Parts: sequence; structure tokens; C-alpha cells
Amino acid sequence: GTYGQTVPAVSEGRATTFAGDTTLIQLSRSSDPSTGFRTNIGVVNTVGESINVDFDIRWADGSLINTLTRTLRPFEHRQINDVFNVAGAGDVDDGYAIVRTTTEDGAFIAYASVVDNGSGDAVFILGSADDCAPEVLDDRLVVFESFMRPG
Repeated sequence: GTYGQTVPAVSEGRATTFAGDTTLIQLSRSSDPSTGFRTNIGVVNTVGESINVDFDIRWADGSLINTLTRTLRPFEHRQINDVFNVAGAGDVDDGYAIVRTTTEDGAFIAYASVVDNGSGDAVFILGSADDCAPEVLDDRLVVFESFMRPG
């Protein structure tokens, strides 16, 4: 069979800077590698200097599982595979991550890839930054799909 994942292009204006955080939601992990899901988290350094990035890995109720720290070289992309396992958690039905740089002139783009352990199919989740540049908030087309019953 086949499997895959769609990854959209992301503008550099979407990068999170030292002043803000990025949140990645709807993350999960099954300790059984043949069922459920696993989550990979990636980050791209968008500046020409090395930066430090902290990943607060959390349960759905907000309690901290662990904080992971990585140093990225200029313009480096790094992915932490099975991040909940790396953080020391077992099964996680619903969790999230808060990502930030501790480097004053740093900037990054963060994402999660939630992978179905059975099929290998993945869902791409772009981080939601609280300090996006204003141009990111311009008008855009949004398509909603729903399945509803009459009445």
C-alpha cells in the first residue's frame, strides 16, 4: 500500500520569535506500535544563527510531562520522533506542546505530525503562534466540511 502526508508551504512571516510561543494541539501516543498513534514534533530555525528551542510536553489538563531542549544550527530543521516517548510518557490520549525559543533574536516554525501506527498515514498540524506577524492574519479562504442529519 501507500501512505503519505500533505505539508503546506509556510511563509517566514509565520515564524514565532523570542517574544512568543507556538502551541501544537491534538497530539497523542499509543505505547503499542501496532495500534493508535504516535506524534513527531518538528521545528525549523528561520534565522542565520544557532537558537535554543524548548518544548513543553503536556497532558490535556495542562500538567507538564517534561521539557525538552534542542539547539538548532542556522536554518536547521529538526524533528523529534515519538516525542511523548522521548519525554518519558506512556499512553497519551490527548496532549499538547508549547514551543518557544530562549534565544533573543531567534525565530522558528513548529509543526506536529500525528502518525497512525496501523496505516502509517499522518496528519500535519502547523503550530498556532501567539505572536504572528500582522500579514499572516490577512483575509483567506476557509473551507469547512461537515456531515449533518436534517432536523
